[in-house]
Amino acid sequence: MLDHLLSWAYYLSRRRRAGARLSTIQTNDYRIWPVYQTAPPPYQVDPGVPVVFFHGFGNDGSTWLRFMAELGSSRELAAPDLPGFGAHPLDETEIPTPR
Repeated sequence: MLDHLLSWAYYLSRRRRAGARLSTIQTNDYRIWPVYQTAPPPYQVDPGVPVVFFHGFGNDGSTWLRFMAELGSSRELAAPDLPGFGAHPLDETEIPTPR
């Protein structure tokens, strides 16, 4: 129980330090994807392209939280959990790679 609580507190502090929130998006094929994302205030937005991070096998989207904190506050950053990892459980109709 204590291990779970400490792990949750560590994860929450990493997410807050990165200024990220965990939200979901729905794709055209009606799949729900959990995504860690940051969005700068409208007056600080860099007109460049948003940055999307994809994790490797054995990780999840929270892997990129420490980099989000370093990369800054002027660009939108997103790190989805791929199917079968993190907060994105894999069901029998999904394959473990994006289409």
